[in-house]
Amino acid sequence: MERAETDGLGHKGKLPLAVDLDGTLIRSDSLEEAVARLLVRAPWRLVSVGIAWLRWGRARAKALLFRGHGIQVESLPYDRRVLDWLQGERRGGRVLVLATGTDQQLAVQVADHLRIFDAVFASDGEINLKGNRKAECLANAFPEGFAYAGNSRSDLPIWKIAREAVVINASEAVARKARSEGRVVLEFPRIGRRWALLEAMRPHQWIKNILVSVPIVTGQGWGEAEAWRGVLLAFGALCLLASAVYLGNDVADLDPDRAHPRKRHRPMASGDASPLQGLALAFGLAAGGLGVAWCGGILGWAVLYLALTLAYNFGIKRLLLVDVFGLAFFYALRILMGGQASGFLTSDWLVAFSAFFFLSLALGKRVAEIGCLSDPEGRAVPGRAYVRSDGPALLQMGVASGYVSCLVLALYLQDRTVLKHYEHPAALWGVCAVLLFWISRTWILICRGTMQDEPVQFAIRDRWSWACGGVALGCLLVASGHVPLAASFKFW
Repeated sequence: MERAETDGLGHKGKLPLAVDLDGTLIRSDSLEEAVARLLVRAPWRLVSVGIAWLRWGRARAKALLFRGHGIQVESLPYDRRVLDWLQGERRGGRVLVLATGTDQQLAVQVADHLRIFDAVFASDGEINLKGNRKAECLANAFPEGFAYAGNSRSDLPIWKIAREAVVINASEAVARKARSEGRVVLEFPRIGRRWALLEAMRPHQWIKNILVSVPIVTGQGWGEAEAWRGVLLAFGALCLLASAVYLGNDVADLDPDRAHPRKRHRPMASGDASPLQGLALAFGLAAGGLGVAWCGGILGWAVLYLALTLAYNFGIKRLLLVDVFGLAFFYALRILMGGQASGFLTSDWLVAFSAFFFLSLALGKRVAEIGCLSDPEGRAVPGRAYVRSDGPALLQMGVASGYVSCLVLALYLQDRTVLKHYEHPAALWGVCAVLLFWISRTWILICRGTMQDEPVQFAIRDRWSWACGGVALGCLLVASGHVPLAASFKFW
């Protein structure tokens, strides 16, 4: 249960301090994280873990679970407040001990990484070091007394016998109980985002699913109530399915996200949300999304979308260029689903425009993500097949694709059979001009490094993008004759 001998560990003026790992030193739960990782990467291994639990108990199951766990201890979500405090105590000569119910395979790696602990007490495959067993272990190791830092209800027996109690990230009920049963000398209040799981669902990304309305808008089906019902069902199904995939992706990408300067603040990577709860919610959202899709008559399309997005998140996104073509296809797939749901089938013109336009957006996302235009080093991007020197090539591809989409739209405006559907078709040239401006401005911002997010997410918060969208929609309404003042203008 211990990595080093504890005989002779002196107080040096202060009681030896034993520190819990899960929820205390780190903001996440290593056991939940290990289970969640197996669920998304090797779910069949959970069978042997379950058998070990039933036959030999939790300690053996933990040992099997953490064998080859793959958790990168360097990027775990350490609570900086606690770590800074412990480092200060260590510099003052205090004896620090890591005492955790997690398996020793992970606990020893954490201690070796931090280099502030004199000893490690952890579950070892025979004893599950939690609650009363941890209290007994610490009492035997430090008969003259010790201080203990923990966070959960299972720590109450330890606080009860400890001479000093440090309460970290505990619920108010646990903190109140600790104050009544132990001598609390220090408290670190609970931190975290209240709606972390909702944030992990990425509701701000749902705006992408408005693309399902493109076929009915371009087909001028403004008054088709039944068609709009199908569009709304498609929109709802895509929102639920997309959120389910985002949650699963966050669990699968815990290590790359924690190594990323921005993504490390995501709810699961930062420890604000439980990976197991995230997976449970993901399964529920996926089931709900497929149910809504069935009601809208697009179940086959929804299954295709879910399968392809899962394939992207668990493999395709690590393939050079295949990932950006995959992203572009997902945008276009939303339009195809909208056409099926509304009954307004997509034209070849719309498919061609979508292919180039969304490829430009996908390339823009990758260029913004890798930050290749401002960092001269040739390091590989975590979780991706790119190095920073790929930036100029990706930049040229993205700008070219965006401009080709404008060219496709311009050629569309020359098709006499298409123009017959519009009362004032010349107004559509305004859409073309606005699109050209928006694409040019977007890529300039990417080159400057001021766009840290993907273009669609950036556009949601960008006033210029909203203005461009409003002007483009106005031109479309004028062209279709739905604006009353349109009749007074001679567009053609």
